[in-house]
Amino acid sequence: MKNIQKKSILLVADEIDSTLSLKKSLEQNNYQIIVVSSKKKAIETLKNNPEIDLVLIDIDLSEKLCSVKTAKSLLKIQEIPVIFLFSQTKKEIIEKTLEIASYGYVEKSSEISILAASIKNAIKLFNSKQKVKQEKSKFKNIADHANEGIFVIDEKGNHLYANFQASQITGYT
Repeated sequence: MKNIQKKSILLVADEIDSTLSLKKSLEQNNYQIIVVSSKKKAIETLKNNPEIDLVLIDIDLSEKLCSVKTAKSLLKIQEIPVIFLFSQTKKEIIEKTLEIASYGYVEKSSEISILAASIKNAIKLFNSKQKVKQEKSKFKNIADHANEGIFVIDEKGNHLYANFQASQITGYT
């Protein structure tokens, strides 16, 4: 039997009482939940717990807490998937969230299975993006140190990359 490690979620909400049932439901779905009620606590918690896998933020936070500013601050600390929870859809708030790379929105009244699936998919997508970044970095490192000239061009013929040797061959820098 596999030893499945619980995924850790930082839940940012200003109304802790209304969040307790959500916390309990997520814990029953094998998630470890850390609930905080301020931007300062969210930042402190993420800094002290880099193993957190995902952030759930209540989009309906008070003006003082501001979900978008909180998410931006957290993303400066750590690249991490963010899902917004909402109870009312205000166009201007949704538009503000487009300023950051979120992994979606889930209505608070949704079935826990919908939220759990969204969390699972967000973590899976995030992990896939991280793997692609690592592979690109590996390729660039190999290409940068190759003795041969290496060019990367797209299907339209645009030059995307040339290593040092390629620059020496063509004279382009």
